[in-house]
Amino acid sequence: MNNEHLAIAAFCLLAALLATGVMALTVKSMQAVEKKAADITLQDAGSKVRVYGTIVSAYSSNGNFFLKLCDGKCIKIVVFSALAKQMREHSIDPASIKQQSFVYVEGTVQEYQGELEVLPSYYNSIELVH
Repeated sequence: MNNEHLAIAAFCLLAALLATGVMALTVKSMQAVEKKAADITLQDAGSKVRVYGTIVSAYSSNGNFFLKLCDGKCIKIVVFSALAKQMREHSIDPASIKQQSFVYVEGTVQEYQGELEVLPSYYNSIELVH
C-alpha cells in the first residue's frame, strides 16, 4: 500500500470509530433513567425517566388523564387523550388507575406552568404493580 491508501484507510477507520461513539451516546440518551420523584429537577426537562410510586390522586378532563405520583415528593403524570386512546386499544384503561395504586411510569420530563410533569410516550409506559 502506498501512503495515500494508508491515509484513506486510517481516515475510514477513524470515521467508523467516531460514528460508533456517536451512536452509543445517542442510544444511551434515549434510555430512561430510573429516578425518584424527589430527584427530578428542572435539569431533567427533556430527558426520559422511569419513576415509581403511589398514585395519590387521579382524574380526567376532556379525555386527558392526570395522575399524581408520590414517593415522598409528588410529580404529575399527564396522559393526553391520544395516548389514552392507544392504551384502551391495547386493553389498558387509564381510568382503571386508581388512588393507592403503585405504578412505574416511563416518560419525558417537561415543565408546564412552573411545574414538572412526566409525559408517558407509549401505550405501555405505565405499569400497574398493584
